[in-house]
Amino acid sequence: MSHNLAQFMGSRGEYFVFNEKQNDIEIFVPMTISGKKYSTNAIYSGNMSWQRRMQVKRELLRVTKFFTHIPKISRKVSVRVEMTFINSTIRDLDNHSFLFKMLQDCLTHHGVIEDDSEKFISNISMRKETNLTPANSGVKILLKVDL
Repeated sequence: MSHNLAQFMGSRGEYFVFNEKQNDIEIFVPMTISGKKYSTNAIYSGNMSWQRRMQVKRELLRVTKFFTHIPKISRKVSVRVEMTFINSTIRDLDNHSFLFKMLQDCLTHHGVIEDDSEKFISNISMRKETNLTPANSGVKILLKVDL
């Protein structure tokens, strides 16, 4: 017996699965994650202009448009974000906090969560998986609903 209330698979490999039994939503955003394109260090060093950051945000809003199909969460959630890389030589995981922030903003923009404040987000964690191929590189987001 399936416990999935909703699921979606897109043509680029993007998907989400809402698992009622585990009370969570797993989302996958396929993308090539380069060290420079989404680098927090580029922002701090001044090498990424405000216009470029807004361009990245618009691009991510377009890529995550399928988030509009995800069931809306109106209570406090704990968010665990798992990022996968096509380049296993990237060692500085927190250098991609900019990308995580942008994706969290996409969740809010598309109405999956009401707000990204501590009222709705109780926990965020990042990790990477390195034994992957370019075909399955991207960002996996797990929204675990607190009861």
